[in-house]
Amino acid sequence: MNKFILIGIILLFSAQHSIAQLNAVDPLTFDYSKADSLALTLPKKNYKTTAELVASLLGNTNTEHERVRIIYRWITDNIAYSYRNRTANAQKALKTRRAVCAGYAALFKDMLNQAGIANEMIVGYTKTDAALIGKNLDRTKHAWSAVKIYEKWYLIDITWASGYYKNGKNKFVKDHDETYYLTPPEDFIKQHFPTEPKWQLLEKPLTKKEFIKMPVYYSAWIKNDIEHIQKDNGIIHSRMKKAVDFNFTSARSLGRFHIAVNKNEPIASYVERDKDNYRLTYKFNNPGSYTVTVYCDGQSIATYRVHVYRFGRRSPWFS
Repeated sequence: MNKFILIGIILLFSAQHSIAQLNAVDPLTFDYSKADSLALTLPKKNYKTTAELVASLLGNTNTEHERVRIIYRWITDNIAYSYRNRTANAQKALKTRRAVCAGYAALFKDMLNQAGIANEMIVGYTKTDAALIGKNLDRTKHAWSAVKIYEKWYLIDITWASGYYKNGKNKFVKDHDETYYLTPPEDFIKQHFPTEPKWQLLEKPLTKKEFIKMPVYYSAWIKNDIEHIQKDNGIIHSRMKKAVDFNFTSARSLGRFHIAVNKNEPIASYVERDKDNYRLTYKFNNPGSYTVTVYCDGQSIATYRVHVYRFGRRSPWFS
């Protein structure tokens, strides 16, 4: 048989196999318990190369969605965030088991390449501090991934999914966060702005100006399917002693809301509920500039900057 014909048959079979899997599997709702178990129970040893590790991890696993998941789950369980390894070198991240976002994303990319999964390492901006709301983001700050499963692109932040770094305490806390695995693009953009608009994976990409104006969002916002009723503007202007409203909607039954002002202890706030709509109000008795974080059931969901004026927006703070 002509070798070109044979190659064509193989490619056709592979394409048909992928289409059949696509029709049968939804990567977003699939039960990954078996895949996770394979990743988390792999014997602990020093792997010399990513090829060796991937071969040990995947074995006879042939489905794209499970291959991606096993690699993702191994990295989130075995790599610790550390400023000691700032390079985007996959082999160094594997050897030291330490990395920053560039190392996480580079290792993920290398292992996915070994597994034959199409993917891209994405660089861009994130907004994790209230001081950045409305401020120009002048250089890239973060790296994450886009992965193609059954001809469709998905977004993953493997660094944030692994845990969090306690600022000021020089300690990484391993805490797997499912929020950042195959995150819907409309949620992912709340925290990630790629340098290339196409990697927003949105029909109508946001502009950089729109992104920097948004509040600082946290994973609990996404987990609770919360959306703003009004435009999600992270900078709020108000007058002294006038109630400031924070209006949300969610199909989920949300619990207790609290507000923390200027990083002080959270205090209970008045909340009105009308079906899926929530209106939280807080009154500022003194003019000034405030950082306001809203909590739901003890978890921070969003942070805003609130400017309070004595008489009106154009008046000086304390006139």
